[in-house]
Amino acid sequence: MAEFKPSVLPDVADHPGGFLRDELDARGISPSELATMMGRPAEDVYGVVNEQTMITDDFAHDLERVLDTSAQGWLNLVTMYHLVLENGGKPASDLTAAERAPLSSKSADGLASRTVDSCLTSGDHPC
Repeated sequence: MAEFKPSVLPDVADHPGGFLRDELDARGISPSELATMMGRPAEDVYGVVNEQTMITDDFAHDLERVLDTSAQGWLNLVTMYHLVLENGGKPASDLTAAERAPLSSKSADGLASRTVDSCLTSGDHPC
């Protein structure tokens, strides 16, 4: 039997920490401020936004509580990251500047942002 590989997965895996970093920038919140709001050590938040550690269930629920986003949306981003890597994708952090340039021009229409926004606000989108 042939191995099933979903064809709808992207070739590049975006770490959920990058999305959190973007969300904090948009809200004008520093990682240290978020840590205080969450009641967590700053190292926990910096680990995620620096893409060194992953968002856990508890962390996602804390984000939901303090940022009014969906915990399920954050966990969907974690799942998508792992699925892309498991299916041969590479982490966005491994891309060279030349490889990243075409990706940023593709998202100029805002499609990626709307997809992520729907993940974080509703948790229903299959991110």
